[in-house]
Amino acid sequence: MSLEWFSLFFAMFTGVAGYLGRMFYDRKKELKAKATETRREIYRDFINIIVDQLHDPGMEGLNERMIEFQKTYMLFASPDVINALGEYQQYVMHQDIHNPNLNLQYSKQARVIYEMREDLGLSVSNLGAQGEILFKGILSNYSQVFPDSKAVYED
Repeated sequence: MSLEWFSLFFAMFTGVAGYLGRMFYDRKKELKAKATETRREIYRDFINIIVDQLHDPGMEGLNERMIEFQKTYMLFASPDVINALGEYQQYVMHQDIHNPNLNLQYSKQARVIYEMREDLGLSVSNLGAQGEILFKGILSNYSQVFPDSKAVYED
């Protein structure tokens, strides 16, 4: 008789443990999906700022937009994105405003976007070592900014 109770108890215990384990797994997956959706929105804001700046270098309100972006990304971005953004921001804060190295600035921006894509689980293959190919469709002087890129096509 005790073996039957043990078997019944064991079956109930494993069922409850399995149910609770699945519930916690699903909850964690749901929270991760929400965080990823938030990251997409935050990263899209950064892309919008960068693209707008490329089309209008004297863009009004750039600092305010970057500050709003910074208020949110620190909570949701991966460490790799945070590090890439830190490198980019340090460059921007310490560049020579009279003679900026746009090649380096674009390289640092490309690296941020590369890390963002990777953080979202998107492919980064064939985007260059630092993501420089992301700028190929945006920069008219792409082959001058990234002369070593394998995506440069000869005329």
